[in-house]
Amino acid sequence: MRALTSRPHLYWISLGTVFYSAAIVLLQILALVSLDPATFGRFSAIYLAFALASSVLLSVVCEAWQRVQPAASWKEFSAPLLTHSILSTIVTVLVFFFIPGYGNLAILGGLAVGFATYRTGARYYAIHHREYRWVVPADFANVVVFAIGWCIFLFARDSFSIVTMMVVWAVGSFLSAALSKPATGYAPSLIPKWMRTHNHEIKTLLSDSVLLDASGIGTPYALIPILGVTGFGVYRALSNVSGPVKLLLTPVRPLFAGVDAKRFATLKSVSLFVGLSLFIGAVCFAAIILLKASGLQIGTLTALTDYAWEAAIFVAATFLNGVYYLLARTHFARRRLLTARAVTSIAGIVMPLAGGLLFGVGGAIAMVTAATVLIAIIWIVLLFRQATTPSPAVADVPAEII
Repeated sequence: MRALTSRPHLYWISLGTVFYSAAIVLLQILALVSLDPATFGRFSAIYLAFALASSVLLSVVCEAWQRVQPAASWKEFSAPLLTHSILSTIVTVLVFFFIPGYGNLAILGGLAVGFATYRTGARYYAIHHREYRWVVPADFANVVVFAIGWCIFLFARDSFSIVTMMVVWAVGSFLSAALSKPATGYAPSLIPKWMRTHNHEIKTLLSDSVLLDASGIGTPYALIPILGVTGFGVYRALSNVSGPVKLLLTPVRPLFAGVDAKRFATLKSVSLFVGLSLFIGAVCFAAIILLKASGLQIGTLTALTDYAWEAAIFVAATFLNGVYYLLARTHFARRRLLTARAVTSIAGIVMPLAGGLLFGVGGAIAMVTAATVLIAIIWIVLLFRQATTPSPAVADVPAEII
């Protein structure tokens, strides 16, 4: 793998990371402050479709490609990427078109999901080949479009609707996809060849992703009929608040595979990450308390002020969980990774559903917070065990968050 420390490389990847992170924050926070809980719940349901499409993409295409040497060419890589993006568009449109209240959003949602999915895969490939002309301009285009969305919201708040929100997302996704590395030489025969060549890696990664998505994506969908669309919107706001925190892991994820896991399985390292997570949680708590004291009414974010403690703990635990899960996905052997993922997924499914069924929105939020803390502890404990009983790595090359 090429060195990650050359100055030009660090400059361009840092610039792309800043633009990419800014775009995600602008989009997610815009939805949070511009839409009421019920409308935000509808938006979040479609955004989860993108999360699912991205998860499958990483396992079937991006990370599978990264693990097989010699790595496939762009022509071979872009064939399954383009196919998956088109299928993601079609499935999203068909699913949401027949759900009451989503008919006018289905096509916009499908286009946003499809273009954003293609952008995710193309960016992944371009970064690993240092083709920054396909990275930075596309990331910047997203920032510009979402910034325009903010201007529309600030100056025409009364006319800003979920349709406007979806148009902003779809246009940003389209421009970023159009400025990405274009698919070349598509041939249907490349798809079965890809599946044969990457079969072992796909099975390992997809198994882990399915277990992860069962809790991270399946549970929220299961909570919609339990909490109602409005309650679901408040519940999903918790995840959006933690979104910027997850982006903090982007610059360091490529380093995880190149570092001995034992360096993270020490009291000093754990204390450092716990301290950092507590600081992040404290910042989140202070921001929510200040918002509550100000009396400002800004969309679904206002509804979350009743759960300041839960949000702060959830954000802190999300960061800690993210660090040690990424280490596990990078260093754990298949059996250990999938067994741990099964256990953590059970906690991530059962606890929020039980909280929602028994105590409504507050119960679901409290239990998903407790589950996130528990899962973070599980990954830390398992990493300590990994350090004392080393096993073959589950990945040979680091994966980058896209």
